[in-house]
Amino acid sequence: MQPIIVSRGGEFAPDWRDNLDRKPEDQIIVTYRYLTAEEQQRIYAQSHRAVKRTTDDDDEDTLTEIVAVQWVKEAQAMIESISGLAIQDGDEVIEIETGDDLFAQSDPELVELSYVVLAHVRNAAKVDKKKLPSEPPSGSKDSRKRKFARK
Repeated sequence: MQPIIVSRGGEFAPDWRDNLDRKPEDQIIVTYRYLTAEEQQRIYAQSHRAVKRTTDDDDEDTLTEIVAVQWVKEAQAMIESISGLAIQDGDEVIEIETGDDLFAQSDPELVELSYVVLAHVRNAAKVDKKKLPSEPPSGSKDSRKRKFARK
């Protein structure tokens, strides 16, 4: 019997500036992992508290802000490493190696990159509900119970 193999994350080269046109060894590579349900709940609670500290409103704008904060925090937590990315600050070259490093930058180009990375990891982590079975597979205990109950 072959086991079902489930991925715990992945890596990708962001489609940003000329990154994909570069040789593979010169590309920016982002390595990420999927969050556990517990981590997702903790991040949601932190995001909710952070936004609610600034407002008592429960309107759509507040919900949108909570979700935006949550998405950034999730992306920061999902990113295990970034290779091939640095910024020049005067004479100093600063390596961007983590999600925290990336999302802390204010340079407009790196903000753009952070959105590219955010979109990729969020898309990679989402569950496509259209692909989930609406009924248990035929032959399973649940499907047999339904057949007997229909008679």
